Amino acid sequence: MHRSTDELDDDEQEYLSHGHPALYHAAALGAEMGEEGQGWYDDSDDHLILDGEDSPADEAPAAESAAVEPKIDRKESTASYYGSLCSPEQVSQLVPAGAGGLIWHAQIVADAYTSTKICRADGTIKPRRPLPHARASDFFSSLTWTADGRCCFTGVLNGWPGLTNLELVSITAKARSRLGRTYIKRLWNSGDKAAPAFPANSKLTGVRVTLRAPPWSAVGFAAGVPGFAFWYDPRAELLAYGTNMLDALSASLKGAPPPRMARAHLLAHRYAKEHESAKDKLVWHCAVVIEWVGREHVTLVELAWWGGLGGYGGKSNWYADKDARRPALYSAMPPALKAPWRSNLSEIRIFDLAARDLREFKEFLTAHTGPTKRFFEPTIAASADVRLSYASAADLMRYCLNYVRNDTHYSEQARNCQTFAADLFALLTGQHSAEPFSAVNRIMYKRHLDWFLCDPPDSAAAAPPA
Repeated sequence: MHRSTDELDDDEQEYLSHGHPALYHAAALGAEMGEEGQGWYDDSDDHLILDGEDSPADEAPAAESAAVEPKIDRKESTASYYGSLCSPEQVSQLVPAGAGGLIWHAQIVADAYTSTKICRADGTIKPRRPLPHARASDFFSSLTWTADGRCCFTGVLNGWPGLTNLELVSITAKARSRLGRTYIKRLWNSGDKAAPAFPANSKLTGVRVTLRAPPWSAVGFAAGVPGFAFWYDPRAELLAYGTNMLDALSASLKGAPPPRMARAHLLAHRYAKEHESAKDKLVWHCAVVIEWVGREHVTLVELAWWGGLGGYGGKSNWYADKDARRPALYSAMPPALKAPWRSNLSEIRIFDLAARDLREFKEFLTAHTGPTKRFFEPTIAASADVRLSYASAADLMRYCLNYVRNDTHYSEQARNCQTFAADLFALLTGQHSAEPFSAVNRIMYKRHLDWFLCDPPDSAAAAPPA
């Protein structure tokens, strides 16, 4: 019987202790995950090795884009869930046919595998790993065939509520030739007539599976709700994502007009770390802080890694309860947002904060500045009045939705928090000379105010303006 992963002891999700997913990512993986579809393998000597193979199989062709399917609700769960099969008809609805959806990778280990790297003392798999893991019997007992010959996983993978209803694309393992050369061998591909299974090889301790989410996952967290963006209002205990943000805002106002933006501030800081490397000193996070007309709170808007909060326990630097066992932000998050972070994709977050004005926000920054806290050198790099004619809260949400839908990628060099913050500050204030905070990010910077104002090219059925 699986325990809820929301009740885990702190040492069972030790990656959360790094303070920010970027810091864990650098420590655990040593580099970016890379472009979609590459992933990474465990290089331990006893893992993923097959003896006696001669040459690698050909790689499968890259997936092509597909249209977004109608909305279909996904299972809600906070624990791993395996073995309960859906009918082929149900699976066809939950996982519509078509390429273009987000690609995920997971390590499937033998039932007898007991490495403390991924297993608890009682032998169960540690939940919600950044790279998901599952036992072979659990994973393969959760596969269902559709009428059109696709094999789909319908459980909840490694305790991640957002990783459910996924099409199995391939199974691979690290193999070794007779000459000792190591390569990646494909054991199963989508379209094979044989049923996928864990190889009957006593020396094989694990395989990697490649999974594809439904086509709509390329543009939104849920079917029929495009836009990798969300808004969190802690006072109302409200979190809405995608185009649903506009409806949620309208409902919260109860007929009153939406508030208008008054002043914008460009914020920059480094992440706190007891021992900074030379690279750490060059890495600055940027966001835009907004003050409102007639409202006693500020709003912070930032672009960051896709899933960087849902995949990291809801531990946001902008809320006092970040280090609580279960932050209020995490409690407010729907299952669709709880998935491993993706360092090559982006999301935009709109946070209403407790600070009533910039002065109180600066006091919050000061209280959390230091090597063992959250921030280094927090700086308000620029401030100006908001000059846009369309400057309501609804307009801000629409700008953010358009921006993230026009380009979903994340890049350290050219598409990151600094380029977004510079673009948003320039849009709101009319100061089009605004640039990324760090000189290194200015080199490849290209302003994209058009992304805020224009629907994405694939948005023939975009929601009407608020």
